Amino acid sequence: MLQRLGLLVALAAVCFVCEAKSPNIIIIYVDDMGYGDLAVYGNPTQEWGRIDDMGRDGMMFTNYYTAAPLCTPSRAAMLTGRQPARYGFSDATADSTFSPMSVYGLPWSEYTLAEALRDLGYATGLVGKWHLGINSYNSSDGVWLPKNQGFDFVGHLLPLSNDPDCDENESPEPMVCFLYYGDEIVQQPFQHENLTQNFVADAIEFIDAHTDEPFFLYFATAHLHPSLYANGAFNGSSVRGAYGDNVNELHWAVGEVLDYLDEVGIANDTLVLLTSDNGPGLSGCEEGGDAGPLSGGKGTYAEGGIRMPMIAYWPETIEGGTRSAALSTALDIFPTMVEIAGGTLDDEITYDGLSIADVLLDNADTPHDYVLFYCNEYLYAVRTGSYKFVFGEMTTVDRMWQTCNCPLGINGDSTLIKGCASHQLTMSAVCGVGLYDKPILYNVDKDPREIYPLPLASYSTLLRNVYKEITSFETNFDMASGILSKKSCDVVPCCDDTKDQCECNYPGDDFTAGYCF
Repeated sequence: MLQRLGLLVALAAVCFVCEAKSPNIIIIYVDDMGYGDLAVYGNPTQEWGRIDDMGRDGMMFTNYYTAAPLCTPSRAAMLTGRQPARYGFSDATADSTFSPMSVYGLPWSEYTLAEALRDLGYATGLVGKWHLGINSYNSSDGVWLPKNQGFDFVGHLLPLSNDPDCDENESPEPMVCFLYYGDEIVQQPFQHENLTQNFVADAIEFIDAHTDEPFFLYFATAHLHPSLYANGAFNGSSVRGAYGDNVNELHWAVGEVLDYLDEVGIANDTLVLLTSDNGPGLSGCEEGGDAGPLSGGKGTYAEGGIRMPMIAYWPETIEGGTRSAALSTALDIFPTMVEIAGGTLDDEITYDGLSIADVLLDNADTPHDYVLFYCNEYLYAVRTGSYKFVFGEMTTVDRMWQTCNCPLGINGDSTLIKGCASHQLTMSAVCGVGLYDKPILYNVDKDPREIYPLPLASYSTLLRNVYKEITSFETNFDMASGILSKKSCDVVPCCDDTKDQCECNYPGDDFTAGYCF
């Protein structure tokens, strides 16, 4: 009798596990947000907001790295779990991101996180920025849009970016600035007013349609990439100026999504990750963000270019107030989300990330002994433990450059310092330039500004082990031919190519109160 009772209990437990709903997953990917842009990460002037609440009530990572210091390759790496050079996303040219004329995109042969989660029974949706390709043959074929990469729902979409040429105060460029809904252009050039509000409405619409089934939402914000913009309700809301206004609107957007999860009773069933694609654009001066205690910014393999804020929020599953120093990377997101969703990785695909599920759920240590940073076949940095070996630098933009070249400084401080005359900006972002004859070693836990190089001779064993890891990795590092530089004017998106200018605002019957020039 007791044996039979035990068997019934065991079967009941199995049935419960089988019927348990997989957790919902939301990834909020901010554009160009620096390690020091949030109050919860130490910014002294930025107002506290809902993202800071997430950090306070969830897990904050202090050693999380993006896979590349620029938009296109970093986003591709997160969605595939693979080094961008494996599928041609690291040209040894000046082309480091997709443009309106690009004829390629994220290859269909790449198995995206959206496809993996959809195969596990998830509804999949995307709102916001894409930047992984648009057209291949003409101005409207949409071959590389997210609908063909595993996303069943696609709301308002910036297929490229919120480019500086999209500033409505300075005659925005229609051939660069276009907004889609799904796979159709609805504004060209797009208008910033209510852009974030449209993203939020789409996100809530998607969540509302899938409250009874597991869903994956990729919410890739247009903030905080220049041209800076904010709805009128947020203009002047920050003592930090226009950039702070943008951060405050971002806080609002995140808060709306979190509040809706609470409203429909699924907050405890939803894992929310928030991070950035790359570091802040320091050359934007006071409109370019803040890397906090780190050196460098966007376009660099310095800490400020690749070490990102990352927050994991999952009420009643991830303990609030947790800080993790575990070494982790955007390449880890794919295997981690697949494991949390109950899946396993395909053995026939080479993944460059590792699951950090144990870090999220148990605050475990890192699974990484080494993290390698490549641009094309060129190695620029290796992080191991507290140490970082720097093998080169494509771009030099740092706080010294800001102080010398930004007329208002980075926080309204116009004071210049000695040495400005010789401190010039070197901006290339081209793979293979700026490589050193021998690496420079830093302890980035103690020296995050990378000011004090350590003597290599005192770390010879560590250096030998690093070179062994590099050799082992490169033995199986199969790179594809670069595709970012292949372009054609024929594929530039145009909402009405029968007219001299491609300009429109919600044309056609499918959208409300539109007009077309």
